[in-house]
Amino acid sequence: MTDEQFQEIVDRCGDTVFRLAYSYFKNRADAEDVMQETLLKRCLETKPFASPEHEKHWLLRVASNECKHILRSPWRKRTAPLEDAEEAAVFDEPAQSDLFRQVMSLPPKYRAAIYLHYY
Repeated sequence: MTDEQFQEIVDRCGDTVFRLAYSYFKNRADAEDVMQETLLKRCLETKPFASPEHEKHWLLRVASNECKHILRSPWRKRTAPLEDAEEAAVFDEPAQSDLFRQVMSLPPKYRAAIYLHYY
């Protein structure tokens, strides 16, 4: 994979992968780690994809599985978040911010499904 191909994948799907990971962790650092792992797995993947949509679906599935793997790890269960304050997302309208906070307050399995469907 060339640098240009990789950059095109990051431009096309990077934000979506990050947002999915952020919906699981509500933490920017962990979401960035998942995004990096997901994109690294894409670089190492040699099979061709049928379409850009198929590739995007594959990336989202890998990111979702990576999030679940991290959440299941014993180390994660024994730690507490460093900051109790949730990183505030910035929206143009207050209604969007309120809706985002409500979606983020759902249990993880519902939060991911709603996020993937509507966002």
